[in-house]
Amino acid sequence: TRRAGGIWRPERIIAEKWLTARGVAGWDRGAGEVRSRSPDVVGLVEAGGTGPVRHRFWQEQCPAYSVSTLGSGMVLLVKGRVEQAGSGSLRGTGRFRRFDVSVRGHEFTLVLVDIEGSLRNPRQFPLKQLAARLEPLDDRPVILMGDFNTPSDSAWFEPIRERFDNAFD
Repeated sequence: TRRAGGIWRPERIIAEKWLTARGVAGWDRGAGEVRSRSPDVVGLVEAGGTGPVRHRFWQEQCPAYSVSTLGSGMVLLVKGRVEQAGSGSLRGTGRFRRFDVSVRGHEFTLVLVDIEGSLRNPRQFPLKQLAARLEPLDDRPVILMGDFNTPSDSAWFEPIRERFDNAFD
């Protein structure tokens, strides 16, 4: 999380990122987990198809959430208001989606990321580009989540870690 001038500590926003492996465990089971765990925000990566059928599935299975099916296998579920504010490619080996979110009166930006895990694609370049894309967001709290396919202690995270609190915890 990041807030200009200090650490952002809302009373309690629970945000979870799930790598769904394209539904290997079953979408019904995943939706049941969302309902039972009841986090405020769920970012799903490798969520398979994100067309109208998948969108309808998440709306029906998780009616307490605003659902955003984003393409590139990403889905965002939010107990509150969510608007997509931007998206893009990260050096051709990753993708991100940026949202303006409001949960129980707390306004923040959420960035959901998916970087490919191929050994042929070094993570240095998409992570460097991601850090540059995060720079203009210093005016409000930010939650960064996703599948980075990179060890959390990687040196390539340093530019992000320097600007974010509780990064990769």
